[in-house]
Amino acid sequence: MVITRKEIVNMAVTLWHLKLFTAVAESGSMSAAAARYMIRQPSVSQKIGELETHYGVLLFERFGNRLQITESGKRLLPLARDLTSRFDFLDEFMSAERGRRRLRVGGTITVGSAVFPRLLQTYREENPDVELFASVSNTSAVCEKLLNNELDAALVEGRVTHPDLISTPKINDSLVLACGRAHPFYSSPAVRIGQLDQMEFVMREPGSGTRELFEQYVNRHGVKIRTLLEYNNPDAMRKALFANSCLAVISVLLLEEDAMRGDVRLFQNSRREWNRTLNLVRHKNKHIGRPLSRFFELLDRDAKSFETHESIPMGLLLDE
Repeated sequence: MVITRKEIVNMAVTLWHLKLFTAVAESGSMSAAAARYMIRQPSVSQKIGELETHYGVLLFERFGNRLQITESGKRLLPLARDLTSRFDFLDEFMSAERGRRRLRVGGTITVGSAVFPRLLQTYREENPDVELFASVSNTSAVCEKLLNNELDAALVEGRVTHPDLISTPKINDSLVLACGRAHPFYSSPAVRIGQLDQMEFVMREPGSGTRELFEQYVNRHGVKIRTLLEYNNPDAMRKALFANSCLAVISVLLLEEDAMRGDVRLFQNSRREWNRTLNLVRHKNKHIGRPLSRFFELLDRDAKSFETHESIPMGLLLDE
């Protein structure tokens, strides 16, 4: 490929040319411009010449010992000043960015309610130099933000299948069937899968990993349930259990205190099919800087503290 002289000149014209042009125009002297930037005068003359060649106009004329800017130069000067000032601002802005530490983490609804309050508070206490931002949504929405580089990492409850996302199990969790005191199941030691047929449920929203896992389960057993209410808020689901005498399938992490007080009755799947993990997810090409590395270290250190205690009283959901 042959590159013409014009193309070489085009490639050579940079912000540096405009800075020197502005300095010459303001001082009226090549030597003064050279002194401002601490370079040799011939270098300034060369750059001004390249700029004139590039635009095909004369920018300065010499009258005696002083340069006079031409009409073309006068029209270029305010534009050159604007561009150079914008780049100066950009340099200052990015210099400040070098010292700025940020972390953007995402979590699904279960994580946002049961894990993030304590986890993120600990992170802030141990890393006061980091600007922390957290976003909570369902699994599909969180993964979309990871793919768009709107989040650095996330902790999710659902399956992640996108080839550009790396998923690593971190916290053990399980779903439970839950009901309030007014429900007929409350006093039962066990419930059979067939008894769920046509029962009213409060459900998580479409796109939720919790909902996906439960729907796969009932479909596999040929059971039809009725969705009475649909929420993306765990506290609203808890209140619906108390007020509407319906059932819910929800993470046990969200109902530990209610179960210990006896406000809800929990049933775990007898075959442990509802056991799952909360997974740490990041983009495969994500740069792992110090703020993100610190988050990974904290999660590894404290993951076990979020897992369910065996002392929670539970009945059984039988698959037969």
